[in-house]
Amino acid sequence: MQERGMRGLLQISVLLALRVVIAFQLTFPQKSLFFTPLQLGAAKENNFDADLSSLISGLEAPAKRLKIPSPALTGKYDKEIVGAEVQNLIKTEAVVVFSSSTCPFCDTVKETLKSKKVPYKVIELDERPDMRAEMASLIDGRASVPVVFISGDFIGGCNDGGKGGIVPLNESGELDVLLARAGVLP
Repeated sequence: MQERGMRGLLQISVLLALRVVIAFQLTFPQKSLFFTPLQLGAAKENNFDADLSSLISGLEAPAKRLKIPSPALTGKYDKEIVGAEVQNLIKTEAVVVFSSSTCPFCDTVKETLKSKKVPYKVIELDERPDMRAEMASLIDGRASVPVVFISGDFIGGCNDGGKGGIVPLNESGELDVLLARAGVLP
């Protein structure tokens, strides 16, 4: 009986904490901590309590959150059109960074490229959950950010993936070689 009481108390505590987080995010959406703008919009438009369960369902272990976002989170979109848009960006832009506006690793990548005075295209995926899903399908389910392509090649993120990531490539000098080959290094 005591175990049930503790479990109930824990559930109530979690729900209250989520209410505080959701209220914060609805007040300050640019400081999103856990939820996508799409999820926050649903919470604004619908009954707060009714939508709480759908928001909670998006809070999984970090390893699970990095998989391809489900259609429930990305909304309905034309896979073919968005996929072509992603492919076109990768193919036509010398340097493209798929980013999130609240990600410190994304900031590091953008600052590194800015310091080199390199022109690059940034796609903020927190504004495009459909594009995040399609981009992830190209890279073995990787939906974490940043994701950097140079001359159509997947370079990686900040510190990992692809060819090792922007920071290690910059430290080794290889980033300058890749940017020079892409014709963007001043």
